[in-house]
Amino acid sequence: MNNDQIAFILSNLYLFQKLTHLNVHTPPGSVNGTEEWLVEPHIISSNITYKYNQLKLQILTTSFSTSSTIEYLTIDHYDIHQLEQLFSKLPKLKYFSCRYLHLTESNSQIQFNQQFRNILHLKIQLKPNIKFDHIQLVLKNLPQLKCLELIAYENEREQFIDACQWEILINTYLKQLKKFKFLFFIYRTRKLNHEILKPFTNDFWLYEKKWFVVCDYHIYNKYTFLYTTPYINTQFDLIPSETFETNSTLPLSCLSNIYINVNKLKVSFHTPIPSNRYYSNVKSLTLGHIENNQTTYDELNNFVQLSIINHAQIEYDISVDLFSNIIINGHNLCSLKISYHRLSQLTNNFTNKTLCSHLNEKIKKLNLTRTHYTLSINHIKNLCFLFSNLEQLIFRIKFKHDLPFILEELKHLFYIRIQCYGIIEQDIDDIRQWLSETNKNFFCTTTDYININIWIN
Repeated sequence: MNNDQIAFILSNLYLFQKLTHLNVHTPPGSVNGTEEWLVEPHIISSNITYKYNQLKLQILTTSFSTSSTIEYLTIDHYDIHQLEQLFSKLPKLKYFSCRYLHLTESNSQIQFNQQFRNILHLKIQLKPNIKFDHIQLVLKNLPQLKCLELIAYENEREQFIDACQWEILINTYLKQLKKFKFLFFIYRTRKLNHEILKPFTNDFWLYEKKWFVVCDYHIYNKYTFLYTTPYINTQFDLIPSETFETNSTLPLSCLSNIYINVNKLKVSFHTPIPSNRYYSNVKSLTLGHIENNQTTYDELNNFVQLSIINHAQIEYDISVDLFSNIIINGHNLCSLKISYHRLSQLTNNFTNKTLCSHLNEKIKKLNLTRTHYTLSINHIKNLCFLFSNLEQLIFRIKFKHDLPFILEELKHLFYIRIQCYGIIEQDIDDIRQWLSETNKNFFCTTTDYININIWIN
């Protein structure tokens, strides 16, 4: 939907008397959008979610009062200046989540003087220009808050990793707080790892609240990851391990559960794999740079449970043995993202019969866009032979007339996205015409004249 359509729907929500959940997506990359969206107060709703990309969103209310029943609200972007007005118009709001809370005017003073006793759960990711004082001003006015989740990336303010500051704030204003989950990524920290962690080892953190933290201190870059356990996010990017040291306030018996929430992991290794952490629930694994290709399958498997991953992404060169073992032992593996050139190397130009057999049997989703060149018809023939069971395919081709060959060869394919430079509207019409003539049920879209998406049957 475009922004006018979204605005129209939002302004008429009162017509949906039994609506309980609403997800609003604006087109990716939209710049000029509806800046003022109206939500009528008569909607009977427990959860409204606004999702948009690079749009300024302001929820305005003309007659919001005690009749408003909204209890759960999630917004992608919001200005901290507007929070008090928003909360005051939603008297029954219990849960508020904001993916990016930002400060539009950095030098302006934030007003937040009204208390909101109804809000019980706050989940916010802070933009870098938000200071500790800003978020403290908001939290001081949420006395009934029971659960607080905070993420702050690329911040330079060490107050966020100051245990004493948080202890004072919580004991003074957040006496009902039961759960505190955070992830702070602070640039240019002056404190060492043990200096940051020591204040988190007093009775308040360890025994009264039982909140445990991990500190990854990156020595050369002088920045710190500080997070509660279990790790709050589902994605973790582990940079080369020789550049950081890790310490935790967690008991040794609980170390194995730190990363239980992580299902998407990206790793790069310049030294032996860290032995003090384990990722047991990863479904998507991205292998970055692995120095000298010395990492073995067993070493990696002691770090991440490889048998349960369903998606593998290979960004740099790895050994044939490691790749083969990941494919052969990946019982749930069905998706692969790799460049054609690297795939050809790892399969010995598609002559490794054992490896090729496992690839053909397991891989249902293939993404070959990680390449600097488009595929010729000979490349395409190799792929169609190797991956005859493909259901989804994303790649680049030189000529649009190669598409019929692909669709004829890959009998199980139901989705394909091709990138082909120089496509014009007539080319897209030709593709639609060909699909119609083959009596296939299909749906074809294009967001530009490079990417074409086709769903079949």
